[in-house]
Amino acid sequence: MDAALLVMISTLFVAMLGSSWQQSRENAKTRSLMVQLNDDTRSELRGEMRDLRSELRGDINELRSDHKSLAAALGDVRERLARIEGHLGIGIEKPAETDTESSG
Repeated sequence: MDAALLVMISTLFVAMLGSSWQQSRENAKTRSLMVQLNDDTRSELRGEMRDLRSELRGDINELRSDHKSLAAALGDVRERLARIEGHLGIGIEKPAETDTESSG
């Protein structure tokens, strides 16, 4: 083979090898950056989720106390309504016992 041809082939081979090596280095850097970004995002999301959970617990506790107060108020309203119905004589009558219930 001619020396010039060997130089051209070896130059192309070295250029291709260098290009592959450079791509490999860039891929490693990119992979490293993606892993770091992924870890940062995960830790940030964990912190946000922790904050949201504590906020949600507070909201749930508040709703529970509101439910208890509403249940107590509803009991008071029912009692008051029963007294008013009794006073006016318009309340819902209890169903009369049937013969089978009273004999059994």
